[in-house]
Amino acid sequence: RLRVDTSIRYTWHAEEEDFRIGDRIDGGVSLCYRVSAKHFPQWYVLTELNARNRARNDEGAEKVPNSGGTSYLGTLGFVSQLSERIAISIAGVAPLAEDLNGDQLETRAKGQAQISFEF
Repeated sequence: RLRVDTSIRYTWHAEEEDFRIGDRIDGGVSLCYRVSAKHFPQWYVLTELNARNRARNDEGAEKVPNSGGTSYLGTLGFVSQLSERIAISIAGVAPLAEDLNGDQLETRAKGQAQISFEF
């Protein structure tokens, strides 16, 4: 009934015309708890904690002072496993803490919807 998933992802950005967006590392852990019977569709409650670290942008040989930083996000959502190979999910994401460099837009809230296919 309980499933634990983890993920880590590194995003590398190439330089273009003497400007480079900072690389990014995302990591997280999620818990899914099945609240319905074993027949389809199966319903799950999803909670997730994520950390996102963005390096500063480079312009020429200098770091851009109001770029980069770290965010910690919490997610609460629902998953419907429609069959062995298809699932849909909907979730809300809220920042738990942000440590951004300089004057940047902070995350207020995010929503996400997903359709998953397994092959």
